Amino acid sequence: MSLFTPANRKVKFHCRCTIHELSNLPYVSGLYFAKWKLTSGSAAKGSTQRSTVKDHQVVWNNEFEFEVTLIIGKEDMMLQSSDLRISEIVGTRNTEKVGIVLLNLAEAAGQKTLSRKILLQETKLNSILRVTLHMELIKGDSSTFHTPTVKSRTGLESPLDAVRGETLERRITQEPGAFPVETESTSVLQRLSTIGSSEHAEVIDQIFANANRA
Repeated sequence: MSLFTPANRKVKFHCRCTIHELSNLPYVSGLYFAKWKLTSGSAAKGSTQRSTVKDHQVVWNNEFEFEVTLIIGKEDMMLQSSDLRISEIVGTRNTEKVGIVLLNLAEAAGQKTLSRKILLQETKLNSILRVTLHMELIKGDSSTFHTPTVKSRTGLESPLDAVRGETLERRITQEPGAFPVETESTSVLQRLSTIGSSEHAEVIDQIFANANRA
């Protein structure tokens, strides 16, 4: 963030984030925790408690709060990107990063409350982190800026599209001979065009349940 950005192009939000759980882990044991920080240079950061794996998932339900200042674009009046980075880590003394998730706070600012299931990045695992983010404007005027469309890191409009697209790509790359898994998952994915958004989470869970049984 530039020190010379005019005050009328800055807006401040109070953010409340809940890291719910990391699911579809291939492991049956281990202590996991999540670390979070803002990538915009803010000092805000923290971590969840350590929790054990149970039924291939780790549950935290950890809530934290912070304030963030976002910049309004000079030409398009669009809020500029500012990421919340969440790293998933396993271990106690000797720790290892499992993967990361990046949440664009500028996108979330237009949703007030945004709940997402997001496929981990920088990993070969098909694990999913569930996060809820609530943002409240505390300084500035909402009529002076626009918010970008919520998109995945792959550029798709829906977080669900990112999950189904990248998951199939990973399986093809990692398990070239596992054609039954790909076929079964695709048959489930075909349902997505005919169902309402309220069922998306259940379909995602079914996709990975099918993969675990294969």
